[in-house]
Formats: sequence, C-alpha cells, structure tokens
Amino acid sequence: MTLSKTQVEFMRLAADAVVTQNFDVARDYLVEANKISVEPQISRQLVEIELELQEKDQAYLTIKEMPDLFFQILTCLNCIKKCWP
Repeated sequence: MTLSKTQVEFMRLAADAVVTQNFDVARDYLVEANKISVEPQISRQLVEIELELQEKDQAYLTIKEMPDLFFQILTCLNCIKKCWP
C-alpha cells in the first residue's frame, strides 16, 4: 500500500530521531505511523528500533503482526545461518 502523507512525515521524524540516537522518540513516531495503517516498511523500521532498545519481546510481537514481514525475517535468518555456520 501507499503510505499516507502523515505516515511519511512520522517516518521522516523517526529517521531524524535515529540520527540523534533518540530511539525512544523514533519508536513513538513509528508506532503512531502504524496506528494509521500497519505497513511493512514502517514495521521493519520499528523492529530495528525495538531491537536497538533491547525490546526483544516487543520486536517479536511487531514481527508477528505482519505475516509477510515474519516470513522475510525468517528467510533472512536462515540465509545467515547458512553463510555463518
């Protein structure tokens, strides 16, 4: 789906917050963007932020909300395991 203007703005604000390593604020912006509609590209960034904040359980829940995202991450992890046994 196409992101709304508001979602794009939230993502821009989140990116700015990441640059200053303000990960809590970045997470909040991405959560608000996903409240409008859950989108894979927002969720992927949200998972990265949650992992940066050591919120592993929340990152897992975010991944589970998006079956396509869950599959993409599992596929990536399987590739990593094959490359680095």
